[in-house]
Amino acid sequence: MDGKEGFRRINRIFSIIGWLWLTLFLAVCLSSFANDIYQAGFALSIGVFGIFLAQGAAWIIAGFSGLKKPEDGIIRLADMRRIFVRKKREPIPSSKPVVSGIGGWLFIFILSLLVTAIRFINSYFSTIQLFEEANLELPANTYFIALKIICWTAAISFLGAFWLMIRYRNSTTITTVVRVIWVCGLGALVADTAAAAIFLPTWKMQIDDIGQIIAAFISTTIWSLYLLRSERVRNTYRSY
Repeated sequence: MDGKEGFRRINRIFSIIGWLWLTLFLAVCLSSFANDIYQAGFALSIGVFGIFLAQGAAWIIAGFSGLKKPEDGIIRLADMRRIFVRKKREPIPSSKPVVSGIGGWLFIFILSLLVTAIRFINSYFSTIQLFEEANLELPANTYFIALKIICWTAAISFLGAFWLMIRYRNSTTITTVVRVIWVCGLGALVADTAAAAIFLPTWKMQIDDIGQIIAAFISTTIWSLYLLRSERVRNTYRSY
């Protein structure tokens, strides 16, 4: 490994740490927004400062090492979008056997969609029952009604994604499922955390809650990259 490749990897590590830092303090900001707006603003500023510090350090290293964009290893916002942009491509001709069909990690992912839908129905509605016990006037609250809609939407969306993966093998299926796991998976978890901060006055965000959001972000990223880059997925959903 030459020197420039080493610097590029260091920059990549700095960028990953910066984005994880921002995600962490965004979660803290959401959890404290209803109770203390100043604390929420402080958490947001810490997150923004952290990512600027990490990206700035990577930018300085890239300058000294002579690395140019986009080979400098820095993860920019545009780079994240490029990772998840769908690109049409045909299976690469190879002498090796073609890997296709619902099996391996693809089978595990499709099964996880069904399991996640069941978990949404179970855990989120048990949480709503907890809200009702904490505040008897809560069912009349507009935000509480919106939370019920979010929960049903998330559960139905994951069931729909499961059905799409089984029934329709085309590029639209992959694009739709990636959006579902981001918006209705990670997004619903963040919404649940925010709802707890709003509806439960005594609720305080714990390190476990932050860990769940970070774990969901990492797992969603991994599954999205798998769906977009996997040879099995590309060959199974051929127009993708």
